[in-house]
Amino acid sequence: MSVDFVNGISPALAAYLNTNWGCRQDTVVHIEGLEGPPHGIRLNDFPMDVPWAQRQKFYTNISRWRADPDGATDGTKFVKEIMSWIEEHFDPRGRLVITGKSTGGVNALQLCRHIARAGNFFKLPPLKDPIFDSEAKGQFVSSSDGTPFTLKVRIDLLCVFDASFDTSGFTRQRTVPNAVRTYANWFQTQDKDGQIHETLNFDSSTTGKIMDQNVNGRIPPRTRGHVYVCKVLGPLESTPIIEADLSTATPSLAANTRGGAR
Repeated sequence: MSVDFVNGISPALAAYLNTNWGCRQDTVVHIEGLEGPPHGIRLNDFPMDVPWAQRQKFYTNISRWRADPDGATDGTKFVKEIMSWIEEHFDPRGRLVITGKSTGGVNALQLCRHIARAGNFFKLPPLKDPIFDSEAKGQFVSSSDGTPFTLKVRIDLLCVFDASFDTSGFTRQRTVPNAVRTYANWFQTQDKDGQIHETLNFDSSTTGKIMDQNVNGRIPPRTRGHVYVCKVLGPLESTPIIEADLSTATPSLAANTRGGAR
């Protein structure tokens, strides 16, 4: 598969899908922290007037979730619910972006690892009838059947804002799987909250690090570092990174563009 095409799609297959599927759609998942119960639920979608979503050339499906404190394993009920939402909206021609702050950063990494293990491929339906924008375009599967219609899945961008790792599961919780193409991580260590805030661990040559930075020196005096990174610095600096990733078009898709969100 050529990395020049999203998820390994060939020019011929991309041209066919553009004709029968309509516009490319991107998918963005954001997982908030634990602010207020209940936990592990889907929140209201971002409003339609989110500036960076409106500026995109392609449809952008966005969902927002409140974090789940269960970080003991990757395949939790919460993670599987988010993956089901992604499967419903995922377009293999588009980008997949996952972000998370605080405990939501831990969940974001859980989600990436679960996708890498249980949804490493995306199987297209029979290519007979057109598929409308609102319809599912296939399903995640754990292995390839060797045909051109089972595509390798990647998470194009992962952004983490001061993830709160448990001391007991620290090594696993901070691991970035090789299904992630690029990631950025903002963290601080000045707050003493009994949890670990640290660099992420990746060992794959296919994963690119945009930044993985301790931002202690950039936090204003008399300011809670964790709150500042999660609510100010991380969102502010990740927005242009997300925009740049979503605005990238592959040669086979460049002519098929429309604005808005589903």
